[in-house]
This record gives sequence, structure tokens and C-alpha cells, in this order.
Amino acid sequence: MNINPEERKARYRQDPILSRVLNRMPNHVVDSFTELQLDAMRQAIAQPRKHSVDLRCSIPLIAQRFYVVILAGPERRSQERLRREKKERRTWTVGNFVFLAAMAASFVMLTYGISTLVGQSTTLAEQVAPENLSASHPTALPWIKSKEACTGPNRRWQEQEGLCFDREHSRHFRR
Repeated sequence: MNINPEERKARYRQDPILSRVLNRMPNHVVDSFTELQLDAMRQAIAQPRKHSVDLRCSIPLIAQRFYVVILAGPERRSQERLRREKKERRTWTVGNFVFLAAMAASFVMLTYGISTLVGQSTTLAEQVAPENLSASHPTALPWIKSKEACTGPNRRWQEQEGLCFDREHSRHFRR
């Protein structure tokens, strides 16, 4: 099947898979590819490698959206390719540093949050233990200044302290 080079170039440049690569090449290079080479290139690009971990997400920020990709799996690249990529791509860029610092801060906050919740759940378990449910732990209500204002079924006025006490509060009550 002989298609003139202009038609072939236009067809492959419109291909959603190949267009990304071909549109970055000079026209004389694209024109030099045979039908077989273009089909082989399309198949190679269309079948990406499978990774054990493949997380991709888009994060909306104030004025822009950023994407994050995390890929992990067995190393399949040759030592030569690893050396070449190490030279081509700098690891410690400002963007990488800011990203890693934000991830570390998020990890610390998440760890602190979880440890706080675990700590509170222990206290909550103590609070709802049967022996603590019936126990009374009166607490002073310093904002109530008179016997007349100290009203309610679980409140009582202590004349010697001049304070209103509420018996509903738990002994685990914290400010």
C-alpha cells in the first residue's frame, strides 16, 4: 500500500499515541520512517511497562494543578542506562527538595495525629469502663459566683469554698 509521504506523515501525526513523539521531530526525519517502523514505534509506545506500584494523581493548588506519579518495581534498566540517566537528571533540585520536605512534614503530622488519637482512645476506653461510669467526680465551676446561679440536678453549692460543683464531669476532663 503506497501512500504519499505527506498523507502518511499527517495520519501518523494525528495518531494520539505517536503524535507526542513525531511532533517533536523534524519533518525530514518523520518522512524517512517506513510504515513498518512507524507501526513498531506505535506498539512500543502503546505498551508501557507494568509496575508493582503505579500511583498517579492530580493535585489542585491555588492557581494550577500538579501531578504526582509514584512508580516502583524491580529494576530493569541496565547499568549503562542508570549511569546515563544519573548524569542527565539532577536529583537534588529545589522542586525535589520542597516536595520531600512537604512529604516529611505530612508524615510527621500524620504520625502525630494517629498517636494522639490512639492516646485519646485509651482514655476514652477508661472513661466508658463500667466502674468509671457510675463514679462521681465533682468539678468546680468558677464562673458561677452565687448559690442562686448554681442550679441543676447535678450541681451543688459548697458554702465553705464559695463555689458551685457539678457532679457530671468525668475525672478525665481536661482543659
